[in-house]
Amino acid sequence: MEKYGSCILFEKMIRPFATFLIHSLIASLIVVAIVTCIVFIMPWTYHDAVVRQVYMFPEEQVRKYNNGHYPPKREYLEVTFDDDSIKNSIRHEFAAMYMNQIIQAHDTVHGIHYIFGPKAKFGDLARVLDVLYYNRACCWIPEPAELWFLNKPD
Repeated sequence: MEKYGSCILFEKMIRPFATFLIHSLIASLIVVAIVTCIVFIMPWTYHDAVVRQVYMFPEEQVRKYNNGHYPPKREYLEVTFDDDSIKNSIRHEFAAMYMNQIIQAHDTVHGIHYIFGPKAKFGDLARVLDVLYYNRACCWIPEPAELWFLNKPD
C-alpha cells in the first residue's frame, strides 16, 4: 500500500516539479543561445557607419573659381539612365571603370556626367553613390536628376 501511496505522491508533487525544471532548463538554454547570437554574431553582420563630409557650394561661388563655368569645364562622358535595367547595368560598369581610370591617373581633364531620366530608378542613383564612395571620389556635384563627377587636383 505504501508503494501505491508513494506513486501518487510522485505523480502529484514531484512530476509537475520535474517537468517545470525541464521546461525551465530548455528556456534557459534558448535564452543563452539568443544572447550568444546577439553578443557574438550580430556585430559581424553590421558595419560601422561611415560619416563623410560633403561640402556644398553655391553655384555663384563655383562659377567664380572656375572662370564662369558651372560645372567646371571638363570633357565629360555622358551616362544616361532610363528604365532598361540591363543597359543600365552595363552603363554602371563602364562608368565605374572610367571613374577608376580618372582617379588612378589623377586626370583633371575628364569627368563623368550622370543623367537620370524620368524613368530611372532610385537604385541607379544609389549605385552611382556607392561607386563614388568605393573609389573615394572627393569631388562631385549633385543636381536635380544629374550628377557630375570630376577629379580635382591635389
